[in-house]
Amino acid sequence: MIKDYTKYLQQQVIKFIYPYNYLLLAFSGGLDSMVLLDIITMLRNKYNNIFLRACYIDHQQNNLSSNQWLRHCIYECKQRDVLFVYDAIKINKGNFEQNARNQRYKKLLKIIKYNEVLVTAHHQNDQVETFFLALKRGSGPRGLSAMPIDQPFYHSRLLRPLLNCSKIMLLSYANENKLNWVNDNSNYDNSLDRNFLRNNIIPLLQKRWSNFCQNVTLSAYLCANQEQLINILLNKIIYSMIFHDESLIVDNMIGMNIVYCLAILRFWLIKKIFISCSYKKLNTIWNEVVLSRNDSLAKFYISNFIVQKFKNRLYVHKFSNRYKDFCSKTIIFTSTNNYKRILLPLNLGEILLLTINNINNKKLISVVKAPTITDIVSIRFNIKGKTLIKLVHAKHHITLKKIWKILSVPPWQRKIIPILFYNNKLIAAIGYFVTMYGAPINSNHWYLYWFNKNKYLY
Repeated sequence: MIKDYTKYLQQQVIKFIYPYNYLLLAFSGGLDSMVLLDIITMLRNKYNNIFLRACYIDHQQNNLSSNQWLRHCIYECKQRDVLFVYDAIKINKGNFEQNARNQRYKKLLKIIKYNEVLVTAHHQNDQVETFFLALKRGSGPRGLSAMPIDQPFYHSRLLRPLLNCSKIMLLSYANENKLNWVNDNSNYDNSLDRNFLRNNIIPLLQKRWSNFCQNVTLSAYLCANQEQLINILLNKIIYSMIFHDESLIVDNMIGMNIVYCLAILRFWLIKKIFISCSYKKLNTIWNEVVLSRNDSLAKFYISNFIVQKFKNRLYVHKFSNRYKDFCSKTIIFTSTNNYKRILLPLNLGEILLLTINNINNKKLISVVKAPTITDIVSIRFNIKGKTLIKLVHAKHHITLKKIWKILSVPPWQRKIIPILFYNNKLIAAIGYFVTMYGAPINSNHWYLYWFNKNKYLY
């Protein structure tokens, strides 16, 4: 049994923040973040190699409370010589807890510096609440894993060094070290699911079984281990089922054990769009999309993405109307001065003019003749499918629509592929094909690469 909570909490924090020097603390001025602020500043003063900033995100739910919290946060940070950052969010209607969390992390993502890691004061009781909320949703091992102590946060990391520490430990530390904190009255609003669990359910369970929270935390840890093992095993086989355009080849999955198929499908979606579907949604995707006819228009919507089948392969792409106005007359770039980097509109990436020495994957490169000084170079999109084209080394002209079919390019991708023109002659679809007009005729070649990390999500 732990007797010295102060020492234990300090040991837990230094254990998990030790590899990192630059920290951004998500700070509210409440008990939990006050304890973490105090511990980190103590460690900073002791080891002298920790650089700390604290960030308060105002939810703007109560002006009086917000001003009180803000003044408190500024004062406590100033007392400890901690750089303080402030910002505010506007929470949309709907699921308050989820919307608040999403808006908060979006703000923190803009505030965090490239060399910082984000640190939050989530503790063991928070972990138990997260576990129960996942249980309420009918989650599997991934959801029941709840929150990890250390996880990726976009370009950085997100640390929860107090996750193995109970609320009682934090309260004991705060009292022993005479800390001041602000109580959030919204924590007593039991209409919110998390508060209902926190105030009504978990205290009863903890009273009945004193080790309940520790055991739930252990269960979450075991679920996380199981999920990690499943991912390791799936990772070894799924790459043989992914096509070069990152679509999932579903032919070989037909007739396999449904549990295995749904696990592969879920793993692929997480890797593609970082969204974990419920068992019910995975079943729907399997039955209504994967098992649909190849010429079917069946699709399934997940957030702002569409899951769709095309030629025995499964795709997931963004649901967007941003490209509907692209037409064959769209000219994006006309210049005779600098072609080394052609920026494309609507976040479609850029076209790079490479040298033979920096080409890694030649399959993605279009080798074309260089334009003359008098040629007007343009990039166009969504060329009509009936356009007749003669490819390099081909005997006859065929329609662009047929070329796309031969290359197995899904219809929704065709309209955003950059098409290179010299004057009004179609030279190449970058990364896909070169026409007879673009065939290199001497040593003066162009090696063109369409760089867009999201090119298969449109």
